[in-house]
Amino acid sequence: MSTPRLHPLRSVAGLSLPAAVLIVVMLIPAGASAQTAFGLRWYGEVRPPATARALALGGVTAVSPWGKEPAAVGQRNPALMALAERVLYGISWEVGHLSGSYPDGAGSLWQSGPRMVGLVLPLGGGIAIGGSLQGLTAAEFEIHKEGAGPDGVPVHFSYRGTGGLSQAVVGIACRLPAGIGAVGLEADILFGSLKQEWRIDFESADYRDTSDRLHRQHVGSRWTAGVQLAPLSRFRLGAAVSTRGSLDVKHIYVTRDAGPDTSDGEMRIGGTVLAGAGMQLNDLWAVYADYRRAAWDRTEWLQEPASITGMGAGATDFDNFSADWDLGIGIERQARPPDEQISFWDTLPLRAGLRWGAIYAPDLGGGSITQWYATLGTAQPIGRVGRTWIDLTLQFGGRSSDTSPAREGFWRIQIGITGAERWFLPPQR
Repeated sequence: MSTPRLHPLRSVAGLSLPAAVLIVVMLIPAGASAQTAFGLRWYGEVRPPATARALALGGVTAVSPWGKEPAAVGQRNPALMALAERVLYGISWEVGHLSGSYPDGAGSLWQSGPRMVGLVLPLGGGIAIGGSLQGLTAAEFEIHKEGAGPDGVPVHFSYRGTGGLSQAVVGIACRLPAGIGAVGLEADILFGSLKQEWRIDFESADYRDTSDRLHRQHVGSRWTAGVQLAPLSRFRLGAAVSTRGSLDVKHIYVTRDAGPDTSDGEMRIGGTVLAGAGMQLNDLWAVYADYRRAAWDRTEWLQEPASITGMGAGATDFDNFSADWDLGIGIERQARPPDEQISFWDTLPLRAGLRWGAIYAPDLGGGSITQWYATLGTAQPIGRVGRTWIDLTLQFGGRSSDTSPAREGFWRIQIGITGAERWFLPPQR
């Protein structure tokens, strides 16, 4: 019986396989091969918005939400930076847990770490500049298998990996005349790595253990342009478009007996489209919705890395990729005025949302993976002035496939701190 300990969305499906994996396929009997239910190739899970308030609204980031809290740091639409009245800074961090039921056993994984840090500087005249650093995808997995080798010798196979893509953003935005909206443009620097290790350990001194490591490094860039329009005082429209990104890829392959063996390549990933709207129903309530589509189906090699150590195991192909898309809705109620506050909940803004869509990579059976999550959140000002806020969001959801009985469930808690300050004051006379 296989007992995986992994995040199965970040598994071995479609990856280039070095000699160790080819050997273990021959050693482990049929029906006990090292397989997992889901497999996002290369980059792992595409992460939802890095700001806690946006996540609490079902991941809606096409338009700026109403309310007192600043909301222009780390958003997917660069035009929102122009709406900052003060210098804004923000940071968010999360912790969560994933568990699943798979044909070959159960798996689980704890997750934690920072999600975003960002800064927006208004320069006057409706112009602002800003930047952020945040995770774009995340991969972390650990798979263990037991099998029988030659002469029935027990053998243990393990496959471990970690990594993902991050995004550093620098942009500029300006308000349009007559207060009808804003436009923005940003440069996105994509970088990251995926470290993988394959091991075969024999429980006999007559056979030699093997170890293979593959380190993929990526760096590249793209552009993102955005706009927000306010044709009515209580209605907002927003959109953002990212160009296709070009990534330089370096493979560094090391075995127990040799290495490193290095080869270079260049690939292109598809662009992204985001569009949405927000409506303020009254002074307390507002609703939001947006649609995002990332063209992972247009991922392609411009220059494919050389085969690994002459074994004929080339780089990953992207023939089975599809577009990664999702649709989100959110609703928010602002804190009630002091004279209307009856309970503790009246003093807090309350948020809820839902998001549903399809993941870009197929499962091992070639079927599509569907993901959904629901969110709940609130916020609390720090100090009497109310220019610094702590946002708290709970996210819970699941994943399933149309060709596999496997199911996953996950929850995450995200905490964000956003502040607004005046750094540049006119001289006193």
